[in-house]
Amino acid sequence: MADRLILDAGCFEAYERGERRARSLIDLCVKERIELVTSAAVVAQIWRGTARQASVHRLLDGEAVVERILDGEVARAIGARCASSGSSDVVDAHVALLSDALDAPVVTSDGDDFARLGVPASRIVTI
Repeated sequence: MADRLILDAGCFEAYERGERRARSLIDLCVKERIELVTSAAVVAQIWRGTARQASVHRLLDGEAVVERILDGEVARAIGARCASSGSSDVVDAHVALLSDALDAPVVTSDGDDFARLGVPASRIVTI
């Protein structure tokens, strides 16, 4: 397994729904202290603060998930990535950039989105 994984919104949503594959993977990473990274924009996309999200809340408030911010420099890189791929999804583009920068796989429910953004198939884990 990789040293770290990048989580997209679909991964968090699958975890929240209790989908076995997402739960097993994330729980194993937490147990083995494999770093989980996500974009703060992903958190904004999925966060609703409801009781239904208790498991996601615990995951985000623990030490397992590192949220990477989106600042001006990153925003420009995201815009360029969207332009070069024809995508308008800035959140997924940030996740793709994190995957590139950290040479880490993206865990997602929609691998096609990341393939379109130029993430190599070898770094896409579909749950």
